[in-house]
Amino acid sequence: DLAVHVRRNNVFEDSYRELSRRSPEDWKHRFYIVFDGEEGQDAGGLLREWYSVIARSMFDPNYALFMINPGDRVTYMPNP
Repeated sequence: DLAVHVRRNNVFEDSYRELSRRSPEDWKHRFYIVFDGEEGQDAGGLLREWYSVIARSMFDPNYALFMINPGDRVTYMPNP
C-alpha cells in the first residue's frame, strides 16, 4: 500500500506533489490517504472523502483547469 500524505487545506496541491513523484509501478499499488495532523485510519472513508475533495478542487476556477462551456453554461470543458 502507498501512503499519500496531504494537508486538508492544501489537498489538491499536496496530492499532485505526492502522486506526481511516484513511478508507474507505484501506481499499481493501492494507496491510502493520511490527512496530516489528524488521527484516523483509512478504512475507505478517508479515501472516499479525498476523492470528493479532489473532484471539487479540479473544477475550482482558481486552478483554471476547466472552464464552463459558453454554449450551455452547464458543462465544463478543459481550459485552453
